[in-house]
Amino acid sequence: MSKRPIVFTLLFWLVIALVQGGLFLRCGFGAGWDIESNAAISDCRYRSQIWSGWVNLLAIAAYAIWAVITIKRIQRGSAE
Repeated sequence: MSKRPIVFTLLFWLVIALVQGGLFLRCGFGAGWDIESNAAISDCRYRSQIWSGWVNLLAIAAYAIWAVITIKRIQRGSAE
């Protein structure tokens, strides 16, 4: 069996983790001591969570489609 699906899986989820990390890190680490900055940081973190959810949804859908295609290709190759 080829190691290509394993390598692709690891790289795919590494990229997804980096994208999610970027979404959360762009808000910074501030605590928001006054009301305005607290509201701004809370809004940024909320938007990051929403985008992270969409990234997860699209990543899982793309990975599922890729996995089905790969499994069918492997089964077809071993049947010949």
